[in-house]
Amino acid sequence: MSHHAPCDYDRTVSVFRVRVCTRCLGMLTGGVLGWLLAQTFAGIGLVWCLVGALAMTLPAACDFAAHELSVKYRSTNPRRFATGSTFGFVVGVCLAQVRHGNPWPFLGLLAYLTLMQVAIVKLFQIRNHCDAYLERYASAVHKETESNKSVEHYVSPGADAG
Repeated sequence: MSHHAPCDYDRTVSVFRVRVCTRCLGMLTGGVLGWLLAQTFAGIGLVWCLVGALAMTLPAACDFAAHELSVKYRSTNPRRFATGSTFGFVVGVCLAQVRHGNPWPFLGLLAYLTLMQVAIVKLFQIRNHCDAYLERYASAVHKETESNKSVEHYVSPGADAG
């Protein structure tokens, strides 16, 4: 269920024996809390959402980029959950504004997050990290696929006999 390859299962938590990305779980939790809190007030403007987006999404982006690009910095699951929660919170608040008839904060947030994603990819390119990042995942997925094939091959003869 997690978007992480087996080589990065340390970035996941097990929920009912299903691997879930820790930061994504935090984003979902924060999003629900932000949505619920924002139901009590309707008039959040574009400027507030963009300032909130900068203040509350930047920690997740910095934690992710630092973990990937630094050999000294290592993120932890509690830190991933916390930064994901703040990220999700502002998304939930901005989504609630759409429900109240004000799409601009959410559209502004989408534009900001798009620019943030482009900046992270550009940073990865500048540091020549894109290929290594993708290779690690491809290698882990290949190993997992080969492992599953050998299990299927081993299990199949017994399954046909029954």
